[in-house]
Amino acid sequence: NAIGPLITLWLIYSEGSVQQKAETPLLILLYGGFGISVGLWLWGRRVIETIGEDLTTITPSTGFTIEVGSAFTVLIASKIGIPISTTHCKVGSVVFVGYFSSSKRGVDWSLFSKRNLTACDKSCGLIVCNLCKLSEHHQKECILIRTFKRDRIFSYEDNTMLTKCITPLRSLTLTREDVELVVSLKSHKGSQHGKEIEILTEKLGLTIPEDETKFLYHVCTVLDANAFEVLTDPLDNMNTVRGLFPLGSLANHRCYPNAFHVFDEQHRMIVRAAVFIEKNAEIFHSYTRLLWGTVSRNFHLKNTKHFICKCERCKDPSEFNTYMNAICCKTCKGNLLPKNPLLPSHWQCDTCTSMENVKDIGKKLTLIASVLRGLSDDDFKIMYKLLKHTLAALIPESNEVAIELKYKMIWILGYKQGYLWNELPMDLLTLKKQFCEDILELLLKLRLGLCKIRGLLLYEIYMCDKEINLKKVGNSEINSNSSNKYLLEAADILKYDASAPEIVKKLKQVNGN
Repeated sequence: NAIGPLITLWLIYSEGSVQQKAETPLLILLYGGFGISVGLWLWGRRVIETIGEDLTTITPSTGFTIEVGSAFTVLIASKIGIPISTTHCKVGSVVFVGYFSSSKRGVDWSLFSKRNLTACDKSCGLIVCNLCKLSEHHQKECILIRTFKRDRIFSYEDNTMLTKCITPLRSLTLTREDVELVVSLKSHKGSQHGKEIEILTEKLGLTIPEDETKFLYHVCTVLDANAFEVLTDPLDNMNTVRGLFPLGSLANHRCYPNAFHVFDEQHRMIVRAAVFIEKNAEIFHSYTRLLWGTVSRNFHLKNTKHFICKCERCKDPSEFNTYMNAICCKTCKGNLLPKNPLLPSHWQCDTCTSMENVKDIGKKLTLIASVLRGLSDDDFKIMYKLLKHTLAALIPESNEVAIELKYKMIWILGYKQGYLWNELPMDLLTLKKQFCEDILELLLKLRLGLCKIRGLLLYEIYMCDKEINLKKVGNSEINSNSSNKYLLEAADILKYDASAPEIVKKLKQVNGN
């Protein structure tokens, strides 16, 4: 940042213009480094005192050491192309940005909302919006698919299947440089990977050459290992897409991550510090859902990522005293917990110490899971009855199943037909707010800090307060400092998120950040 303007002036002087990509002259780097060193020696301590006193105790020696070390590290790293951070990360600070190439157009957001989509006029079978139909990128994939498709006629169901499998097919239009990058990324092995290619070749009957089929299988294994799920609609957990961000994929997994990410309008991956991250600490993502219990998380990790997590949360039977995996003891109604969460072990009550074998626990978990599978996603009355009556004797209210039911009901109340905001009575508004507060308390115990779920729930509490105020005094304007704090924190967490509520986006425009 400091040397950038100097390099620009040098390039204008020496070459008459500045290209989008240009080599940084070594002499300019050294000259800038010398200037920074002199400046830091004279004023570095004052700078670090101004911006860093809340991070660490500052003395003349530490102030200079921190700044000069960071400066030279960044100078060297920028020369050889390594993204690096050598400082503490405050809560909410941007750790890094996974850029989307401006020279390539990505998926239009219309696809996420499933609006104005029709089959391609040239009969390739893809379901796209009018803007994508005319794009250069679609022309390439359209020709490619028609070559594989030959004279085969697709039904609408076939078109839908093809569209869901488009990502690996698009890899055949990548440049050589991009192909080399994809091939260099970690991949998985296993029969569960590459199902998209089986759909393309067996169900849809596309005739794809053998070499290209092998490459497509490899792309699927790379995506399964590295891609990020982009939830485009909080009301619909099934409405997701996947994005491959090579830099972001380098971060390892932990079930209580210290970073969270969102995707902005330019399809960039914005990674921010969820909690305070100390200098030289590793940055972690979560490869699973944050509100799953240990059994569910590790089942998912084992089957999709081929490893078992052994972080502090996974090793703790109570999951930081949240009891997300607990089952009610049939003797005293205490919490049955696994003696060893990472192995098939007996479960023991934390109150009366009675034991149950893992097979009996497995039967109970299967029964609970079968009940959930039969639920409609918008049947509030049945969900509430299950939570308060049927499941109350089997699991505590902090169990992952109870939390999932609460989370689903939160998105029914206010958004589904028959439960719209203006239709909700006071008791349901209060209930929704309580569910939000329950999950927020759980997130706090799980040491998750800032995360997208927290931002969404804070916004929902604000909306509840707004509607309650409207019903009480006939005015939706909220004067309560606590309610406005909910909105402001939600806006801060979601400010880069393309799928954030409109109020949040407007606040960002007003505040300019």
